[in-house]
Amino acid sequence: MSERSAMDLHTFFAAAKAAEADYVLIASLLEMRQKYPKELKARHYIESKAAFLRSKRHDDMLAIFEHECSIQSHPQAIFYVWALSALNEIEDYSRAHDLLQDMRQAGYMIPNDTVTRLMYNLSCKSDKEGVLALYEQVDATMGIWTPVALNRLMAALGRVGCPEKAFQFYSQSTIDLDPSTFKTLMEICVRNQCHKEASDVLKNRGLFNIQLDSGGYNTIIEALLMLDRHDAIPDILLEMEQNGVAQDSKTTFLLRRYNYHGRENPRATLTAKTPDAAELDRLIVQEEWGKATELASSMLETKLPVMQFTLESIMRAYIGAGANDKIDELLALLSERVWSSTGPALQLAMRHFAARRPDPANKNTKLLIDPVRAMAAYRAAKFQNVAIVNPRSMFLVFQYLGDYKAALSELDLYMEHHKEPEKKKYMREAIFFDTLRVCVKCREYDAFEKLVQKLVAVGHPISPKAFESIWFDPTKYSYFNHGKRPFTDKEKHAFLIKFGKALSNSLRLLMDKQDFTPTYETLDVLTNTLYYSGYRAILVQLYLKAKAHSPPTVLPEQTYAKIIDVLVHGHRLNEALSLYKEAFSYKDRINQPWLLAAPVAQGYAMAKDFDKLTSTIENYPYPSVFRAALLRLFVQEELELATKFVKQMTNYDLIPNPYTTQHAMIACSKVAAKKGNPSVIAATVEAFLTPLESRLIKDDKVVRTLTLTNSSGLTSSQNINHHDIERTYAFALLALKTSGNYADADKLAARMQKYGIKQVDVAKHK
Repeated sequence: MSERSAMDLHTFFAAAKAAEADYVLIASLLEMRQKYPKELKARHYIESKAAFLRSKRHDDMLAIFEHECSIQSHPQAIFYVWALSALNEIEDYSRAHDLLQDMRQAGYMIPNDTVTRLMYNLSCKSDKEGVLALYEQVDATMGIWTPVALNRLMAALGRVGCPEKAFQFYSQSTIDLDPSTFKTLMEICVRNQCHKEASDVLKNRGLFNIQLDSGGYNTIIEALLMLDRHDAIPDILLEMEQNGVAQDSKTTFLLRRYNYHGRENPRATLTAKTPDAAELDRLIVQEEWGKATELASSMLETKLPVMQFTLESIMRAYIGAGANDKIDELLALLSERVWSSTGPALQLAMRHFAARRPDPANKNTKLLIDPVRAMAAYRAAKFQNVAIVNPRSMFLVFQYLGDYKAALSELDLYMEHHKEPEKKKYMREAIFFDTLRVCVKCREYDAFEKLVQKLVAVGHPISPKAFESIWFDPTKYSYFNHGKRPFTDKEKHAFLIKFGKALSNSLRLLMDKQDFTPTYETLDVLTNTLYYSGYRAILVQLYLKAKAHSPPTVLPEQTYAKIIDVLVHGHRLNEALSLYKEAFSYKDRINQPWLLAAPVAQGYAMAKDFDKLTSTIENYPYPSVFRAALLRLFVQEELELATKFVKQMTNYDLIPNPYTTQHAMIACSKVAAKKGNPSVIAATVEAFLTPLESRLIKDDKVVRTLTLTNSSGLTSSQNINHHDIERTYAFALLALKTSGNYADADKLAARMQKYGIKQVDVAKHK
């Protein structure tokens, strides 16, 4: 049997992932590690981690981590996460803590999800010291936080008797209160008898759109019993009834505690539903969607408008049955005339259709269920004058449909609602981030800039996280156009320029009017857009401010390279060299050193520090480093040094590409016009044309494609533009004639005729 190829193993891996065949997934990854380690990417380890854990292959996970440590001082972050996950499963918490310290020292961001799992497991063992030791490693404003991870952390602190730390951490987080987080907070209050905090959470519950289940309502009842507020329990039970939340066994247990106080059954005060409404609720609970839909439709036909909670049940029946045609009819009714109390039904429709579900074609992607119907429900709500209690749930819909005005409108209402000082402190900046993101994704850059101006004018602080949350880099991700024709390259470039301008103006305003301190993460998010749109001066300002006020963080190589480049061209060579050294302090993360060395070489050339330029090229003899140095030397008309470096290139079996060669010939013609040294000019022409001709000319003809080696060591084919070749040779001929090298000029003219390269006039285009 022939040995399996890398392509075979990739195919096995993908198929095993799709089929959740853990054994095949693990075997494919281990075989690729053994035979084709360079084929493995970080995503392979991310996608297979769960399989290793489910199969209890903890020793393999730790062995892979140890192997990565043996070949580089600090492995990639995914390997730390692997090792931490395995150590958590085998309950080796001491080693996990040490590993987190190593990870931080390596410059990596702490994996919050993994750390909170460790904390919760330690709390289950009542290890307060261990929980607090890990608590010191995390920061509410750093890294990726999900509601699940936040809840685990707070629950762990609550279990070991540190509720104040849990409350403080939640207050510092940017995650909105959702049902699971509300339940966690209430459980901490009850467990630790935190009366004041429980009262505050209950008091402010109405400010958030949280749809609770029976577990969430049970925590409220527990808190009310703790606070001796028994009179409020009937209202909670009524709310459960109205929201269609059934009581469970714990609710029954809590009500028995309530009844032990000699009070009457609180359910006695509930308003009875009509027989049809009660039957509809029964059918919904039994998930008999066909019968529920028929009954709901008959109720709508016989009585319009219907009661508030009956209307919600009708909408729930239609959604459960997938009766989108019925939903469309109901939304059309609600968009024609005003009914009373339509809020719950419309909120339910918006919540359902604006939710995301996994893409059947790609489990790692989530799609909106039905943005068009979500928007129809939103417009009906606006017609009915229903307050959108959780506008954030609709922002992805606004973004998808390109309705940035709806996002701006909801932000205005949100700010108006929180205008009073007492309410203002409960404002969540995430809604501002969402609105800015919608403007960017909808390519409404003027609206983006005006919104920043508006927020600054009213004194609302904008943190760097607003720009980090945009998560859209037009140089990396395609502009989407919702099924319309794709944008042309010219249109994309115009968008990029406009976006860069809006970003630049907004950032300048914030640095001028507010205490805006960018982080390294901010730099990483904004670098490409500002760099390629041409607004590079602001990138220099951002870097200098981040360096002065933020701890350094490991950046991608491409980001380092672009910032070094703008510093060099901004005549800040010392700052560029400082960042260059900082980047190489993480040398195990530098896989493409030429990206960083090229702008540094150009900086040394600009400063005419030729000794250090020579040293840089000797240390990093890559095509891009040579090219960066040569192009700058041409501008400075340093032909002798350029000739030295091109000969050095040929020693590495590299040649200057047609673009670099043409600029060399242009430089020669300029030096010749200034009466430069004829022998130097002739030597430079020969030094550049000879290696180019060795690849360009085959059988006395110009080839159609030229094969060149890039800095990665890979070869690529470049189509030859005959017009450019003619211009290059014309500049060379002009340089030789102008400098008096007539014999060399005649030889070159003869070669051109032999190769079929026409002589063109370039005297006016130097």
